[in-house]
Amino acid sequence: MNLSDNPGLTLVRAARAVAVFQGNLVGARAFAIEHWGPRNAVADWLERQLTDTDAIAPGSDALVNLGSPIVQLIGRRSIIGRIDAVQPFARVPPGAALLAITQAATASWTAEGALIANSSQAFEIQRFLPSKVTALVPYSAEFLRLIHAAVDIAVRRDIVNALADAEDESFCSPENTGTPGIEPASIFADRVQHGTGNPPLDVADLLSSLGPAQVAAAVLLVNPLTCPPALRRGSPITAR
Repeated sequence: MNLSDNPGLTLVRAARAVAVFQGNLVGARAFAIEHWGPRNAVADWLERQLTDTDAIAPGSDALVNLGSPIVQLIGRRSIIGRIDAVQPFARVPPGAALLAITQAATASWTAEGALIANSSQAFEIQRFLPSKVTALVPYSAEFLRLIHAAVDIAVRRDIVNALADAEDESFCSPENTGTPGIEPASIFADRVQHGTGNPPLDVADLLSSLGPAQVAAAVLLVNPLTCPPALRRGSPITAR
């Protein structure tokens, strides 16, 4: 199998080899050479770990290059990635200092010739630090020793689906108010507007509160369990 045509499988195979030998990198490298040839991406990566311990440090180029295909697959699978493909999010470097407005300027009606009321503004420095989402997927040693493309793809699928599902739940669930330092809050936390039970009417009411520019930039997330009934009743949205 050409690993370049199957992103993320180098990481999967390296993880399998290390798991089979319970963290022994020498045994894992021998396993990779035996099953995938003397010169392959998995064995090369494992050999680098034996000669350069900094190569597996968090944030190292080797580790980033190994894991980035999995991250990209999660992005395409997750709701955040799908929204970003339609309406790109602003990118903020992790830990970068951002000037945030905590109190916005206000305006007031003023009589002719009267003094204009002062307006206050307040600012603070905010930093958006990265959070970590993990998946511990159990497999038997017998399964991990199997040398078949379907095994690699199955492990990759399980990892990607688990992480994407966790990301989607955190992003969409209005019950998720976040845990400082662990999990970011949902963008819908404390912003729930209960509907009438009539999806077309609720969507029309929602869109009527937006201006033309907001509607043009809006992305609607629809529960697949409520979308078909809405379309059957005559939704005001054109399905695409």
